[in-house]
Amino acid sequence: MIKRFGHKVSLEHVQQVAAAYRGIEQSHCVWEAHTRRLGLLIKVEQSKEEDPHFIMALRCHLLKHLQPPFVPDVIVKLKCFPLSSHGEFCRCLSFK
Repeated sequence: MIKRFGHKVSLEHVQQVAAAYRGIEQSHCVWEAHTRRLGLLIKVEQSKEEDPHFIMALRCHLLKHLQPPFVPDVIVKLKCFPLSSHGEFCRCLSFK
């Protein structure tokens, strides 16, 4: 949970809504505290990787199903998720 625009935002809820969208294999929501930006990292099915409108369609899905404070500022499509040496998701990414 984070506090954003005066609302408690569940990162897990954002991930679940994103994961329900067709074509998403994995999703992970992260909060970048120093820039105060919410990001969504996604891994998409191979058939959707080259679709230039996929991110825009996903953003529309999120706007429809989430309250405004829950909508990510940045959506990043990754080929694979960065893992730590222990096999856990590595939170070392930043959104530029």
